[in-house]
Amino acid sequence: MRFPLLSLLSLSMLPALALSQASYKELGSGCGNTGRVIRFENVKGGTLSPQSLTNEYCYPVNVKSTQVTVVTGVRFFTSSRVGVKTVNVRLYKKSALTSPTPDLKALDTTLITIGPKAKFWQASFNKIHIMKGQFWVGLDCVEPGGSTAAINASNLTAGTNVTPVFWRRPPGGTSAWSTTGIIKIPSYHILTAGTAMPKLSAAKAPTLGTVFQVDLSQAIPNRPAVAIFGFSNKTLGPIKLPLDMTSPAPGCWLFQSMELLFLGSMGTGGTAKAILPIPKDKTLTGVTFYNQWLILNPGLNKLGLLFSNGGKGVIG
Repeated sequence: MRFPLLSLLSLSMLPALALSQASYKELGSGCGNTGRVIRFENVKGGTLSPQSLTNEYCYPVNVKSTQVTVVTGVRFFTSSRVGVKTVNVRLYKKSALTSPTPDLKALDTTLITIGPKAKFWQASFNKIHIMKGQFWVGLDCVEPGGSTAAINASNLTAGTNVTPVFWRRPPGGTSAWSTTGIIKIPSYHILTAGTAMPKLSAAKAPTLGTVFQVDLSQAIPNRPAVAIFGFSNKTLGPIKLPLDMTSPAPGCWLFQSMELLFLGSMGTGGTAKAILPIPKDKTLTGVTFYNQWLILNPGLNKLGLLFSNGGKGVIG
């Protein structure tokens, strides 16, 4: 589905830049519908214990072996160490081992973007999961491809001490889980009745003389959607970016300015695409842009908006 262009800054007016190879990468996390809390530990949060290592930490959700839990997301009480960071969140069923450990392979992996303020930060899984009995939620403390701790483990200085064992291993690993003594008083919410994170993606990098296409999937069907493109990820007028929207719209961030807007509606499958023709003009080589999707849905949160993850493109 193509979208009519609402606002367009002439790319040909941008200054000439040094030759650069075309590239495109996704960044940040999007936000689904909040849902409601069905399980929790230390529900109100508290004072965060600022300690972490470069591990994935796995938090148990303790329910009876016969209980069925519908899981759509999770909130962790935590904070980044410096600036805004995006890390992986995973969902695990119980392993087949006799002892209660997480499975080696995750059922789902999603993203969470976390700022420097200690509070509940939310992640939406990519689909609805029906879990029977005990399960685990994992939180990486290092960014994908990183080598230093980016966020603090969810562990309070005071509160209810959770007695089951907590597990850790290198992020994205396949090795056996090891016990950890770092986490004793965690704070997290398990969510149900929410929706998946709307997902932005692009199959090809932006290249001179071609059409660049950015896709949207996992969105709520039959809703108006806006594809936004900007040339800054630092400021939007007087506003500093990225902009934390998590108070009126839990889990949501705005990652870039808004110079280009494409408006349209999604089909029944919750997918859409936006088309950006790139002139064959060598002065555009090396121009960097950022993009993201907004989905309009009044009543889902105070803003009536959901946000996809973001993307960064370099024209080559």
